[in-house]
Amino acid sequence: MTHVTLAIAIIACALILCLRPVHALTVCFVVILWYPVYLVVSLGTIDISIGRVTISVLLLKCLADSSLTNKFRRCSLDNWVIFYVLVCFIIPCVSSVTHTLMQSLEHGSGFIMDSFFVYAVVRLCLIDRPAMITSVKWLAFASIPLALLGVIETFTGWQPFVPLQAFCPWESAFVSMTRFGLYRAVGSFPQPILFGTFFAMLLPMVYHLRFVPGYSRMSANLICGAVIAGTLSSMSSGPFVVIGLAIFLVTVASHFKHWIKTWLLGFVICCFLIEFTSNRHFYYVFATRLNPLGGSGWQRARLVDCMIQNFGEWWLVGYRGLDPGWMAMSWTDICSMFVLSGVRYGILGVIAFCGIFICSLRNMVRLYNCTNNPELRAWAWALGCTLVVVMVASMQCGLRGQVSFLFFVILAMVGSSSNLISKVRIPQSKMLQNYSYS
Repeated sequence: MTHVTLAIAIIACALILCLRPVHALTVCFVVILWYPVYLVVSLGTIDISIGRVTISVLLLKCLADSSLTNKFRRCSLDNWVIFYVLVCFIIPCVSSVTHTLMQSLEHGSGFIMDSFFVYAVVRLCLIDRPAMITSVKWLAFASIPLALLGVIETFTGWQPFVPLQAFCPWESAFVSMTRFGLYRAVGSFPQPILFGTFFAMLLPMVYHLRFVPGYSRMSANLICGAVIAGTLSSMSSGPFVVIGLAIFLVTVASHFKHWIKTWLLGFVICCFLIEFTSNRHFYYVFATRLNPLGGSGWQRARLVDCMIQNFGEWWLVGYRGLDPGWMAMSWTDICSMFVLSGVRYGILGVIAFCGIFICSLRNMVRLYNCTNNPELRAWAWALGCTLVVVMVASMQCGLRGQVSFLFFVILAMVGSSSNLISKVRIPQSKMLQNYSYS
């Protein structure tokens, strides 16, 4: 299997070096989506995946291209992403008791390649909105066959990628199981929940293609259908909740956008009423009542309680690589990225992860408010909806593998879109004119 991995890596790198940056990025999309992350080339204690190789080669190509680097403009989100990556790299190196310093450096270097390298590549390749739209199209097309495979897996139980987990150098925990008589699709992903979450995170951006001039609305609808089918094929309650939220948000964007502030206020009031009138915290109610398949929403709510109750144990540097031992479990399944950030990296990890979302949403709101261009406003709304979907998805599972890759791709698109604010800002005189009664 190592020879196959090396051959595919060489072919992919050759294509990347020959193609334009946007199309080379598409090659990275296809490779990372379709080639399992657990098929790696092991060099001693270092595991190298094809995704890391292709992203690194494309990053070097972009840095050597002055036409790309000269167009790059730094934004506030870049600072938050750098802060998050540094926290995730430094804290395990200085505090871990389960790994030596060299092992922590190896793991941290791999994390930087999976996170910051991806973010930097997309920021350099996708400078303007047309390039981002093109990238979304190619990402959608690369995902469609994978969604169709998920549907086949669900109804037939044929899972061609699962036997390849035998070649994984670390322990693989996935066991095929059924729910309501249907199989849980996994595709080339490590877990079904990650498979479904990936497609759910794609929906708002794919739905935006319906509003792109010159693009077939029928094609956009078919892609949306494939994305929804891919999510449902995972038969996981978390992705079901996320795709329901995504459908709600894109529906609001089309018909009920003027109600959004009222609904947000109503949601906040509802949370306070539940907190004061119910015998359980409001997040317990939401985690159990808004779960279509039952699932383990209670566990995610319980993790929040454990995080609050044991704040003094993890706030400085997390649990230093040790299992927290919550809920009397032999191994604590921390299926929330917000909680996982605290357990691994302490309060700085939580602040950095939350800061990324706050900065991203703030920039998209500013972009939406500072322009009258309907296409750009639709794009800002699509990215804003995507961020909300990713935030809820992060409460359902830890972001890793292809889902982590898509997360940093979305952040990079937000960062590039944030730079458009200064270019399209409405002059103050025109803003006053728009609000005048004359």
